[in-house]
Amino acid sequence: MVVADGRRSRGPSPQKTAQTRQSVARAALELFLERGYRGTRVSDVASRAGVAKGTVYLHFADKQALFAGVLGDVLDARVTTLRAAQPGAEESLRDFLSRVVTPMLTAVEGSPWQGLIRLVMTEGRESPEVATIYRQRVLDPVAEQIRSWAATAADRGEIQTDALQRVPLLMLSPAMLATMWTGLYPDEPMTIAATFESFLDLAFGPRSASQHPPR
Repeated sequence: MVVADGRRSRGPSPQKTAQTRQSVARAALELFLERGYRGTRVSDVASRAGVAKGTVYLHFADKQALFAGVLGDVLDARVTTLRAAQPGAEESLRDFLSRVVTPMLTAVEGSPWQGLIRLVMTEGRESPEVATIYRQRVLDPVAEQIRSWAATAADRGEIQTDALQRVPLLMLSPAMLATMWTGLYPDEPMTIAATFESFLDLAFGPRSASQHPPR
Protein backbone atom coordinates (compact mmCIF):
# COMPACT_ATOMS: atom_id res chain seq x y z
CA MET A 1 0.00 0.00 0.00
CA VAL A 2 1.30 3.49 -0.95
CA VAL A 3 0.33 6.58 1.10
CA ALA A 4 -0.09 10.14 -0.24
CA ASP A 5 3.57 11.15 0.03
CA GLY A 6 4.67 8.12 -1.94
CA ARG A 7 6.01 6.13 0.95
CA ARG A 8 5.00 2.49 1.28
CA SER A 9 3.12 1.76 4.52
CA ARG A 10 3.85 -1.37 6.47
CA GLY A 11 1.28 -3.90 7.61
CA PRO A 12 1.51 -5.77 10.88
CA SER A 13 4.68 -7.78 11.34
CA PRO A 14 4.43 -11.58 11.18
CA GLN A 15 5.27 -11.67 14.89
CA LYS A 16 2.46 -9.24 15.72
CA THR A 17 0.03 -11.21 13.54
CA ALA A 18 0.99 -14.45 15.28
CA GLN A 19 0.59 -12.84 18.71
CA THR A 20 -2.86 -11.55 17.81
CA ARG A 21 -3.96 -14.96 16.59
CA GLN A 22 -2.61 -16.54 19.75
CA SER A 23 -4.52 -14.04 21.90
CA VAL A 24 -7.75 -14.74 20.01
CA ALA A 25 -7.29 -18.52 20.24
CA ARG A 26 -6.49 -18.34 23.95
CA ALA A 27 -9.58 -16.22 24.62
CA ALA A 28 -11.72 -18.63 22.59
CA LEU A 29 -10.39 -21.64 24.51
CA GLU A 30 -11.18 -19.97 27.84
CA LEU A 31 -14.71 -19.14 26.75
CA PHE A 32 -15.41 -22.54 25.19
CA LEU A 33 -14.42 -24.19 28.46
CA GLU A 34 -16.39 -21.68 30.57
CA ARG A 35 -19.56 -21.36 28.49
CA GLY A 36 -19.50 -24.23 26.03
CA TYR A 37 -19.49 -24.03 22.26
CA ARG A 38 -23.06 -22.85 21.81
CA GLY A 39 -22.75 -20.34 24.64
CA THR A 40 -19.72 -18.65 23.12
CA ARG A 41 -20.13 -15.79 20.63
CA VAL A 42 -17.43 -14.43 18.38
CA SER A 43 -18.06 -10.98 19.82
CA ASP A 44 -17.34 -12.37 23.31
CA VAL A 45 -14.07 -13.82 22.06
CA ALA A 46 -13.08 -10.48 20.58
CA SER A 47 -13.88 -8.70 23.82
CA ARG A 48 -11.94 -11.22 25.91
CA ALA A 49 -8.94 -10.97 23.54
CA GLY A 50 -9.10 -7.16 23.49
CA VAL A 51 -9.49 -6.90 19.71
CA ALA A 52 -12.18 -5.81 17.29
CA LYS A 53 -14.64 -8.45 16.14
CA GLY A 54 -13.38 -8.03 12.59
CA THR A 55 -9.89 -8.96 13.76
CA VAL A 56 -11.16 -12.36 14.86
CA TYR A 57 -12.53 -12.93 11.36
CA LEU A 58 -9.17 -12.02 9.84
CA HIS A 59 -7.77 -15.14 11.49
CA PHE A 60 -10.82 -17.43 11.63
CA ALA A 61 -13.63 -17.47 9.08
CA ASP A 62 -16.36 -18.31 11.61
CA LYS A 63 -16.92 -19.89 15.02
CA GLN A 64 -16.50 -23.37 13.56
CA ALA A 65 -13.07 -22.44 12.20
CA LEU A 66 -12.26 -20.86 15.55
CA PHE A 67 -13.07 -24.10 17.37
CA ALA A 68 -10.98 -26.07 14.88
CA GLY A 69 -8.08 -23.69 15.47
CA VAL A 70 -8.36 -24.00 19.22
CA LEU A 71 -8.54 -27.78 19.02
CA GLY A 72 -5.52 -27.83 16.75
CA ASP A 73 -3.50 -25.64 19.11
CA VAL A 74 -4.25 -27.95 22.03
CA LEU A 75 -4.07 -31.34 20.35
CA ASP A 76 -2.32 -31.37 16.96
CA ALA A 77 1.22 -31.68 18.36
CA ARG A 78 0.13 -34.48 20.70
CA VAL A 79 -1.65 -36.38 17.95
CA THR A 80 1.38 -36.00 15.66
CA THR A 81 3.69 -37.30 18.39
CA LEU A 82 1.40 -40.25 19.05
CA ARG A 83 1.19 -41.17 15.37
CA ALA A 84 4.97 -41.13 15.03
CA ALA A 85 5.59 -43.42 18.02
CA GLN A 86 6.34 -47.09 17.44
CA PRO A 87 7.21 -49.98 19.78
CA GLY A 88 10.84 -50.96 19.98
CA ALA A 89 11.98 -54.17 18.32
CA GLU A 90 12.00 -56.03 21.66
CA GLU A 91 9.20 -54.05 23.30
CA SER A 92 5.73 -55.50 23.69
CA LEU A 93 2.73 -53.39 22.73
CA ARG A 94 1.63 -53.50 26.38
CA ASP A 95 4.90 -52.02 27.60
CA PHE A 96 5.02 -49.54 24.73
CA LEU A 97 1.57 -48.19 25.56
CA SER A 98 2.52 -47.76 29.21
CA ARG A 99 5.71 -45.96 28.22
CA VAL A 100 4.20 -43.62 25.63
CA VAL A 101 0.46 -43.28 26.12
CA THR A 102 0.08 -43.40 29.91
CA PRO A 103 2.29 -40.33 30.53
CA MET A 104 0.36 -38.45 27.85
CA LEU A 105 -2.92 -39.32 29.56
CA THR A 106 -1.48 -38.26 32.91
CA ALA A 107 -0.95 -34.81 31.39
CA VAL A 108 -4.61 -34.70 30.34
CA GLU A 109 -5.86 -34.50 33.93
CA GLY A 110 -7.26 -31.04 34.59
CA SER A 111 -5.90 -29.70 31.31
CA PRO A 112 -7.76 -27.92 28.48
CA TRP A 113 -7.60 -31.23 26.58
CA GLN A 114 -9.88 -32.87 29.15
CA GLY A 115 -12.21 -29.87 29.04
CA LEU A 116 -12.45 -30.10 25.26
CA ILE A 117 -13.19 -33.84 25.43
CA ARG A 118 -16.02 -33.09 27.84
CA LEU A 119 -17.29 -30.29 25.58
CA VAL A 120 -17.42 -32.61 22.56
CA MET A 121 -19.21 -35.27 24.58
CA THR A 122 -21.87 -32.90 25.90
CA GLU A 123 -22.42 -30.68 22.84
CA GLY A 124 -21.52 -32.86 19.88
CA ARG A 125 -25.09 -33.96 19.27
CA GLU A 126 -26.60 -30.46 19.22
CA SER A 127 -23.57 -28.98 17.43
CA PRO A 128 -22.52 -31.73 15.00
CA GLU A 129 -19.79 -29.55 13.53
CA VAL A 130 -17.98 -29.87 16.86
CA ALA A 131 -18.16 -33.67 16.73
CA THR A 132 -17.06 -33.69 13.09
CA ILE A 133 -14.01 -31.51 13.76
CA TYR A 134 -12.98 -33.64 16.74
CA ARG A 135 -13.37 -36.83 14.75
CA GLN A 136 -11.32 -35.52 11.81
CA ARG A 137 -8.55 -33.97 13.90
CA VAL A 138 -8.28 -36.56 16.68
CA LEU A 139 -10.36 -39.74 16.57
CA ASP A 140 -9.76 -40.85 12.97
CA PRO A 141 -5.95 -40.36 12.91
CA VAL A 142 -5.52 -41.93 16.36
CA ALA A 143 -7.76 -44.87 15.41
CA GLU A 144 -5.64 -45.45 12.31
CA GLN A 145 -2.49 -45.54 14.44
CA ILE A 146 -4.02 -47.90 17.03
CA ARG A 147 -5.06 -50.25 14.23
CA SER A 148 -1.46 -50.29 12.99
CA TRP A 149 -0.09 -51.02 16.48
CA ALA A 150 -2.63 -53.80 16.95
CA ALA A 151 -1.66 -55.39 13.64
CA THR A 152 2.00 -55.39 14.70
CA ALA A 153 1.11 -56.94 18.06
CA ALA A 154 -0.97 -59.63 16.32
CA ASP A 155 1.90 -60.45 13.95
CA ARG A 156 4.17 -60.87 16.96
CA GLY A 157 1.67 -63.16 18.64
CA GLU A 158 1.15 -60.75 21.56
CA ILE A 159 -2.62 -60.67 21.16
CA GLN A 160 -4.90 -63.47 20.02
CA THR A 161 -7.81 -61.42 18.73
CA ASP A 162 -8.36 -58.81 16.05
CA ALA A 163 -10.69 -56.79 18.31
CA LEU A 164 -8.43 -53.73 18.38
CA GLN A 165 -8.03 -53.80 14.62
CA ARG A 166 -11.80 -53.97 14.18
CA VAL A 167 -12.65 -51.42 16.89
CA PRO A 168 -9.47 -49.43 17.58
CA LEU A 169 -11.28 -46.76 19.59
CA LEU A 170 -11.72 -49.32 22.36
CA MET A 171 -8.32 -48.10 23.48
CA LEU A 172 -9.71 -44.59 24.00
CA SER A 173 -12.67 -45.79 26.05
CA PRO A 174 -10.85 -45.47 29.41
CA ALA A 175 -10.21 -41.77 28.80
CA MET A 176 -13.82 -41.20 27.76
CA LEU A 177 -15.16 -43.14 30.75
CA ALA A 178 -12.94 -41.36 33.27
CA THR A 179 -13.78 -37.95 31.80
CA MET A 180 -17.51 -38.66 31.86
CA TRP A 181 -17.41 -40.08 35.39
CA THR A 182 -15.37 -37.20 36.82
CA GLY A 183 -17.68 -34.68 35.17
CA LEU A 184 -20.71 -36.33 36.78
CA TYR A 185 -19.12 -37.15 40.14
CA PRO A 186 -16.31 -34.64 40.79
CA ASP A 187 -16.09 -35.66 44.46
CA GLU A 188 -15.07 -39.15 43.35
CA PRO A 189 -12.76 -38.48 40.39
CA MET A 190 -11.59 -41.32 38.18
CA THR A 191 -7.98 -40.87 37.05
CA ILE A 192 -7.56 -41.24 33.30
CA ALA A 193 -4.08 -42.77 33.40
CA ALA A 194 -5.00 -45.29 36.12
CA THR A 195 -8.14 -46.26 34.22
CA PHE A 196 -6.10 -46.75 31.06
CA GLU A 197 -3.56 -48.93 32.88
CA SER A 198 -6.41 -51.08 34.23
CA PHE A 199 -7.70 -51.46 30.68
CA LEU A 200 -4.24 -52.56 29.53
CA ASP A 201 -4.07 -55.12 32.34
CA LEU A 202 -7.40 -56.51 31.18
CA ALA A 203 -6.51 -56.53 27.48
CA PHE A 204 -2.85 -57.58 27.58
CA GLY A 205 -2.01 -58.72 31.10
CA PRO A 206 0.28 -56.93 33.58
CA ARG A 207 3.36 -54.99 32.61
CA SER A 208 6.64 -56.85 32.41
CA ALA A 209 8.89 -56.62 35.45
CA SER A 210 11.39 -54.44 33.56
CA GLN A 211 8.70 -51.84 32.94
CA HIS A 212 7.56 -51.40 36.53
CA PRO A 213 8.91 -48.25 38.19
CA PRO A 214 11.43 -48.88 40.98
CA ARG A 215 10.08 -48.83 44.53
